[in-house]
Amino acid sequence: MLVYITRRSMQSIVVLLVMSLLVFVGVYAVGNPVDILINPQADQIDRERAIVALGLDKSLPQQYVSFLWGALHGAVPRLVVVGLPSAKVTSMFA
Repeated sequence: MLVYITRRSMQSIVVLLVMSLLVFVGVYAVGNPVDILINPQADQIDRERAIVALGLDKSLPQQYVSFLWGALHGAVPRLVVVGLPSAKVTSMFA
């Protein structure tokens, strides 16, 4: 029984990692996240601020590690408009 539980737990971890990678890649598949999140009339300075604030100035592996770290701590997705983790915002209305 212990072997079964261990095996299923390891499979679950692999599935979660694969799904997190698919979600992370999916964000970039629809286009540049900055183009989607900020006003099209924003100037270059505002775009640069948004890129730094969202962590998009880092390399993709660093962004993925930050994404995983945030997911483990309940900070994904982060509501861009409010600037708070979505779990915190939804708990305000519960």
